[in-house]
Amino acid sequence: MSALLADLRRKATQRRVMYEDADWRCRKCHERCPERMDALPGQRFLTLDHVVPRSAGGPSEAWNLAVLCDQCNHDKGSKHDLSVWEGHPPWQYYAWQARMRARTLVAA
Repeated sequence: MSALLADLRRKATQRRVMYEDADWRCRKCHERCPERMDALPGQRFLTLDHVVPRSAGGPSEAWNLAVLCDQCNHDKGSKHDLSVWEGHPPWQYYAWQARMRARTLVAA
């Protein structure tokens, strides 16, 4: 049980670091938002969004996560929206794309 608790604490710390790096602002609408547990009813709160959705094979790695408010995350849905990278996807995105293409070629 302690390993599970340690993993949850690590993830919470990583989430908080990402929020702080984003200056507690949504990468789409740039609105300043609190964490979910600090939000008032009806107030927007920060979430971590998979830029390349998990449904499309996107990994849960830091390079594929973007800080969005819950409303922008909901509006994006499961679409690919690379605009949060402001035209400069990280190198890991290109490496991931190459791996996905290689899997497709091997499967064909």
